[in-house]
This record gives sequence, C-alpha cells and structure tokens, in this order.
Amino acid sequence: MKKMTQYILKEKLLFPIIFTLTWAILQVATGPNDWSFKIIWALVLFIIISLFTFSKNDNYIQKPVIENETISIQYQENFLKAQPKIFTTNAKSIENFKFSSSSFLGLSYSITINFIDESNLYDKITFQTNNETFFIDLIYQLKEIKTKSSTASTTS
Repeated sequence: MKKMTQYILKEKLLFPIIFTLTWAILQVATGPNDWSFKIIWALVLFIIISLFTFSKNDNYIQKPVIENETISIQYQENFLKAQPKIFTTNAKSIENFKFSSSSFLGLSYSITINFIDESNLYDKITFQTNNETFFIDLIYQLKEIKTKSSTASTTS
C-alpha cells in the first residue's frame, strides 16, 4: 500500500513541479526584475496546478481478477481514499477497451473500458498502473475473455 501512495503522489506532483520550474526558468531568463514577486507567483502557480491535479479523480489498479466471463478489478481512487473499490462486470457487457501508455513525466499505463451498465446505459471507466508486466498481462486477459465472449455469442 505504501508503494501505491508513493506512486500516486509522484504522479500527481510531477506535472505541477515541472510546469512551475519551466515557468520559473523562463521568468529568470527574461531579466532581473522583482525576485520576491516571481517567487510568490511561482508558489501560487504551483499550488493552483497541484490543487487541480489532486482534484482530478484517477483510479489506480490494485488487483484484477478475471474468471470465466466475469471481470473484477480492485482499484483505489487517489491516495486520500484508501478504501479500495471493486469494478465488476461480465464480458458480454464490455463494448470495447483501449490501452495507452505514457512515458512523458514518468512511465504510466492506462486502460479504458467502455461497457453497458445495469441500466443499459453506456459508461466508461479508466484505470492506471505503473507496472509494465501487470499491464501486459491485463491486456492479454481482457482480449482473451472478450474474444471468447464474442465467439460464443456468434456461434449461438
């Protein structure tokens, strides 16, 4: 659990730090003006961007379980909400899924699942992870269960 919190903190703070440092370097390069004003602006900018990134709700995968036609993914929302949640659906309700990776500002992988919920409405959920092996295994399992589900529905 401690590694998950460290990963989430790193993910949430990396963009504000790099953006603020870039802004500060550009301000220093423009010439020697009022340094106290620039430092205060850099802190305000960092706080505003950090608040924005922390307010964004991200789902971080803790443990997926794929058995038969059922997909259950235990995940954590941000690091402040330590109580894990569970996303459960069956393979037939999944419309499609999209995988992406990002190597900018740290290696991170995301999985977006588009599915039909209990009310027959389209919904989507996005999960993130930083474990490459885990990500590749999850891709394989999801594609395999979706293929089995689609071949079973076409043969019947």
